[in-house]
Amino acid sequence: ITNAHTGCGGRQHWWKGWFDAAYPIKEVIIYQSQLSAQKNADRMQGTKVSLLSGNSVVYECGTLAITHVLNRKGQTYTIACNGNVGDGVRLLVTNDTAGSAIPCIHMF
Repeated sequence: ITNAHTGCGGRQHWWKGWFDAAYPIKEVIIYQSQLSAQKNADRMQGTKVSLLSGNSVVYECGTLAITHVLNRKGQTYTIACNGNVGDGVRLLVTNDTAGSAIPCIHMF
């Protein structure tokens, strides 16, 4: 469990989190933490969730599709990783995936 916020603007933003060893990961749950305006969720549209081994992507779990429900439940996203093994997780959002929104990641 972590709390993170990347910078906003620019071409792409990423966040990486590491475990103490490689584990099978069933799913990654993301809580978009800025509930005050829809633009904050829009900034995370298309975020790609991947498992890592070292710094290399070993499995692409999926892509975050945001909702327009601005409460904790509506801004909770579950991305399946299907039990694939990794020692870290990477979230990546770019101008290409965020559409017209400025890409950045707000989560806890």
